[in-house]
Amino acid sequence: MTNNQTPSTYATLKDNTPFNQFFPDNQVPIVSLIPTIPALGAPECYVIDPKHLTKEQITGLAKLVYQKWKPECTSLEMAIQSVESGFPLNCEYFSGVTTEDLAEFMKLVD
Repeated sequence: MTNNQTPSTYATLKDNTPFNQFFPDNQVPIVSLIPTIPALGAPECYVIDPKHLTKEQITGLAKLVYQKWKPECTSLEMAIQSVESGFPLNCEYFSGVTTEDLAEFMKLVD
């Protein structure tokens, strides 16, 4: 992680996703428990919280993004910027989400 603070909100990856290699404990820090739809017609996604990623995780995810979304993603640098901005991952890759942040939890019950 790039900072000393432990993420309080995270999603658990299912086994055998393309992303398990970057998250050996299957725990992905996410921005919110509430999924987002990043583009019209896109599936619901959880946004990865980049402030809790290591440089190696950012680079590895960016390489995967670059390979998958060429030619729309025109360079590895563009993919790195995308990951560093908070990359959305399809909810289908996850088995659950959790948080220790009461304010985040309250978003679900409001």
